Amino acid sequence: MKRKRRKNSLKSVRLLFGVGIFLVLVLIGLILSNFGVFDSPNEVQVFSLEDKCALVMGNLIHQVRDTGECHVKCVNECKIRELNFDHVEFVAHDVSCNDCDCYCN
Repeated sequence: MKRKRRKNSLKSVRLLFGVGIFLVLVLIGLILSNFGVFDSPNEVQVFSLEDKCALVMGNLIHQVRDTGECHVKCVNECKIRELNFDHVEFVAHDVSCNDCDCYCN
């Protein structure tokens, strides 16, 4: 009887020890992921900003008129998403709305 109890108590202690180690490892993994250890630093994300344009008295009026305005909007968009600004691609169109692509990492 005593041997059985010892074996059962040893099994219980081993099981609790194993579960404890597992939980500590999970906690360490969560802490490291919170600090961005597992994030890829070179991952670039692309966002296309919409240029709202309208035809006024025969002229096409753009909200994003040039590279400078596109750059400012992209820097702000990256800051809002808590990312670092990388670069911008701007394509001007005469007959339709302009294209403004933001690259953040």
